Amino acid sequence: MPELLTQNDAERRKVNADTWHAAGYSGTGTTLVCIDDKSAPHAHMASYAESPHLDAGSVVGHGTNVAQCAHEFAPGARVVLVRSNDEGRQWIRDNAADIDVINVSRSAGRHLAEYSYGFLESFDIPVVCSSGNDGDDRVNYPSRFEWTLSIGALEEDGEMADYSNGGERLDCVAPTDIYVLNSEKRPHKFNGTSASAPATSGLLACYVQWRHKHGRGRLTTEDARQFIRENCEEIEGYAYGAGLFCLPAELPDVPESDEKSSEDREENPKEEDDEMVKEPKEFTDVPADFWAYDDIQLCVQHGLVSGYEDGSFDPNGGLTRAQYCAIKAAEIRAEQADD
Repeated sequence: MPELLTQNDAERRKVNADTWHAAGYSGTGTTLVCIDDKSAPHAHMASYAESPHLDAGSVVGHGTNVAQCAHEFAPGARVVLVRSNDEGRQWIRDNAADIDVINVSRSAGRHLAEYSYGFLESFDIPVVCSSGNDGDDRVNYPSRFEWTLSIGALEEDGEMADYSNGGERLDCVAPTDIYVLNSEKRPHKFNGTSASAPATSGLLACYVQWRHKHGRGRLTTEDARQFIRENCEEIEGYAYGAGLFCLPAELPDVPESDEKSSEDREENPKEEDDEMVKEPKEFTDVPADFWAYDDIQLCVQHGLVSGYEDGSFDPNGGLTRAQYCAIKAAEIRAEQADD
């Protein structure tokens, strides 16, 4: 795991990231996407960051720093930097199934935000957005959309940043003034809600890893919102959002019924056998994109059909009355066996 900057130790402690990292939850196995501009990674980020459409000679800047902030709170996560353009949007569409958290530390007018980010809503991946740095009592787009998470900024002294947008749409605040490195590996502060959003994204990546380990399934937007609001510390004198988002000081308990010991599994070997999925049987005349491929494989796995000795299936062939009876008989026997 890449080394973290000690200058950020206090901020990690403030939100219990240090506790989760020590317990092995650093975002390992998760993919965190940062949509931003000026996003070429520095050479020293090569162990955790990548940009599918930018080479080493591209512009570094805002997005580069955003990615480093996310890394400081989820050092085990894979961080992918994409721009808000056609190439970046297509990359997200192509890889949506593998993305756990998306970070947007940019503001835009409503129409531009809908054009640039509206396609993300259908994936139901948590989209963590900076609330904006205008000092307003309402957040900017895209964090104003109901399907995004809106994050404000809390400064090192525990006070709300006076530039941080608030309002009813704000979900929480997170640390800003995060140290990152320039191309010569000299540390400097990166602040604004542009820093607090990726800090939140990193914390969520740690939680996603915990969910993966304990079979909790994919983290949805509303799952993330509920987790955030249930794990906030109130900020005195500030009425917006749920407070400072922190990972739980103690890792969540896992009910015994959800996590069986290795001894339990050894005593019930059939339980594991039942969960095994058979490999699909390949037929010479049934390609994977054939319209009935999945239906044919389901019938094969249940022993209803088997194809021919030459490896073909003849998907368009006729069905004799005898073949129909053989299939129905197999179904009847399977039902009787289950009873």
